[in-house]
Amino acid sequence: MPRPSASALALDPHHADTLHLMGLIHLQDGQSALAIEWIVRALQQGSPKPIYLLNLAAALHKEGRFEEALKALDKAVQLKPGDAELWKNLGEALIALGRLDEAILALQHALKLAL
Repeated sequence: MPRPSASALALDPHHADTLHLMGLIHLQDGQSALAIEWIVRALQQGSPKPIYLLNLAAALHKEGRFEEALKALDKAVQLKPGDAELWKNLGEALIALGRLDEAILALQHALKLAL
């Protein structure tokens, strides 16, 4: 029996949420390179969703592509500036790059939003 996402893709191969779901499945399976491919395809379908960018950043981070992960998170924060979780992830990405002053600011902002 095919996976539900495979059936959905057969009906609409450009369905962004299904493409994103395929990326999440690969990310869960430890296949971050494939996850990146699927999530990028989802992002190409129209207006990017912050959750897509967050998951893309997670996959990029697992691949050691820290600068690209930071760019994805920065775009997610621009799209949804009131989301504390996105700011926290942005701070963590900045820490991974050794940009500690910027990381502190991002994490302080995340804390402010969360309170």
